[in-house]
Amino acid sequence: MPFEFGADVLHDFDRAIEREWIETNGLGGWASSTIVGANTRRYHGLLVAGSRTRSERWVLVSKIDEMLVIGDERFELGCNRYPGVVSPLGFEWMTSFRRDHRLGRRVQGEQHGRWSRRNDVTRWRPSHPCDR
Repeated sequence: MPFEFGADVLHDFDRAIEREWIETNGLGGWASSTIVGANTRRYHGLLVAGSRTRSERWVLVSKIDEMLVIGDERFELGCNRYPGVVSPLGFEWMTSFRRDHRLGRRVQGEQHGRWSRRNDVTRWRPSHPCDR
């Protein structure tokens, strides 16, 4: 069953950070965050490892703040909440978020990622051909 949101939710930061995803690897580790990639919990992260006893957890990769550079233009795609401000505003560039249990998580038209046992892969693709 797909877990999917459109721009109406993604562009409202407060609504978007209330929606989270998690992908476990069956070995005590996981990847998790909000649908806009702003980590709001202590154990949000792209690579979180658990100990053999599962009593300890380590966030090895917290997040990746991507930046797209086209010519002289820069587009910051990440977002973080700090006291009193959200920066950068990458959630405003998102068009949709979709996660399918069979396929892993995916931000359609922008980011494809897949949690596979012990690694996470991020790949960007345009939602339509670029003129440049």
